[in-house]
Amino acid sequence: MAVLPAPGRLHAPMIGGQPAQDVPNPRAASGEMADRIWARHRRVLDGERSPRGVARPEPRSWRLAVRLFASFVLASLRNAPGAWLAKAKAAVASSAAAAVHDVVYGSGSAYDVVVAGRLPDGRPAQWHEVADAVGDLSSALTSSGHLTQQPAPSPLGELWKDVVNGALTLGDAGRRDPALPPVTVGAASP
Repeated sequence: MAVLPAPGRLHAPMIGGQPAQDVPNPRAASGEMADRIWARHRRVLDGERSPRGVARPEPRSWRLAVRLFASFVLASLRNAPGAWLAKAKAAVASSAAAAVHDVVYGSGSAYDVVVAGRLPDGRPAQWHEVADAVGDLSSALTSSGHLTQQPAPSPLGELWKDVVNGALTLGDAGRRDPALPPVTVGAASP
């Protein structure tokens, strides 16, 4: 009952017509259930592990926090006119490209007019160069073997079913899976 935090006292679930008993050491019961799940899914869970560093919060004074926030706001205000100007230039360039295209070539033309690097529809010009570069990169990765060395992920559906069943079993001592029986207490212990 102490595995899941809840305000007040919950009614004990019934097991075989009798109320379930509290697990005296929920941490040990949780560890035992985790060990069972690990043993059952060892082939999926074993593998290279990378160390996980937990960043500790760095203490800072309120003055520094206010100064950092103010510098962020000032930088945003300082960059806003440039961003607006770039957007306005792109809109003017694409409008000019569309106007020239319609006057000179008309609709259905095999050509596109480019003004200041923008096509008549507003897209940046030379998109095909980006597509060619992506194709070159893909072929380089394929020929070097990097794309073929990626391992296929293990199917983890059964593992997650056992994790959920184990957690629910710890919560209410229900029998959901014969391989993950509830932790017994008192006279019901083996």
